[in-house]
Amino acid sequence: MNSPFGVAPPLRVTRVAVIGVTGYSQTHLRMLSEIAEAQAVEVVSVVAMSDTPEVVLAGFRAAGVRIYSSFEAWLLAEKGRFDVCCIPTPIHLHAPMTLAVIKAQGSVLVEKPLAASLAEITSLTLAKPALGRFVAVGFQDLYTKATHSLKKALLDGRYGRLRRISVIGLWPRPSTYYNRNHWAGKLKVGDASVLDSPLNNALSHFVMLALFLAGSSQDEAAVVEGGAAEVYRARPIESFDTVAMRLQLQGGAVMMINLTHACSTEQDPVIAIECERANIRWTAWKQLEVEEQGCTPRQETLPDTWETRREMFAAVCRQSRGEESWVCPPSLAARHAQLVLALHLNVPICVVRNDAIRPVSSPDGEVLAIDGIEAVWQDCAQSGLLPSELGVHWARLATRFSPIFDAQG
Repeated sequence: MNSPFGVAPPLRVTRVAVIGVTGYSQTHLRMLSEIAEAQAVEVVSVVAMSDTPEVVLAGFRAAGVRIYSSFEAWLLAEKGRFDVCCIPTPIHLHAPMTLAVIKAQGSVLVEKPLAASLAEITSLTLAKPALGRFVAVGFQDLYTKATHSLKKALLDGRYGRLRRISVIGLWPRPSTYYNRNHWAGKLKVGDASVLDSPLNNALSHFVMLALFLAGSSQDEAAVVEGGAAEVYRARPIESFDTVAMRLQLQGGAVMMINLTHACSTEQDPVIAIECERANIRWTAWKQLEVEEQGCTPRQETLPDTWETRREMFAAVCRQSRGEESWVCPPSLAARHAQLVLALHLNVPICVVRNDAIRPVSSPDGEVLAIDGIEAVWQDCAQSGLLPSELGVHWARLATRFSPIFDAQG
């Protein structure tokens, strides 16, 4: 809104706290720094673990940022002194920290996934933030204009009925990836559920995006009515590093999901959408291609990973000031969390046969790759079949499963 003199008043500063200063917290801090001037953002407090280098702490002190050695100490001292709390912490801390910040009457940007247990998913979807406060979940690709434009076109019926949507993700992860912290590749840490996997962590962005694009309204994700899956581990971890799923969605469409960290080459994640009158290909952070009947094929450059993050943080800051904005609420992110939980509750993890695994050297450590999985994933996406149905020699019979919640859950 302009002032009577034609000059926009200064934006109210959004006071932000960040839980952590190392690991992925550094990405949050960098993003906040990049949008600080345009969005009137100020980092007012951080939680830094005891092993944080002194040079890092000195930088925060010089900037006037309040530093705490634990989340509990921060929560006790900072109630009423922040607007948004960023929670880029391990999966099993997402729910308890978010609920604590809600209780302290703050807003939250919590990293994906939403949570890893039924009780936590339920608590977060039912939680009621204070008036003017909110919870946003960090599925960054949901925040872009390109995503919402594509969703609108799908809902408007321009391309006809959605028939099938597939997600392919091939991101090799070496030994250092699983040794980087105490929860990587784990199902639980103590009594807390983690369910770490490509489906629930690194490649979860693209599964959530596909669920969102297949949703029946602009702010809804698809409802999964049932599915069949094959879950594998090539590496000796608690959880899985490879998953193939076929999901039946409410409305009749089918979703294929093929993800792995046990591959020799990295490929950009792709979401392929088949409609009655168009085929659409979304290549992560690069390009959107549309082949529509009767029209010239067209392409659109997608925002890169840093731009999608900037859009997300800017949206959160606008929301915190009461401006018109869109953020991913827990109710939306819960659709992904419910799918992950249903898989773990019903589908056994199979160990890939030794004769189907080969070690691949990388600068960051050894990758254990499943032979030919790149071609298998392409065949699954194109045929709508799972590896066992294709007769792949290392595959085991698929397990059918049902959703945890009904359509209203």
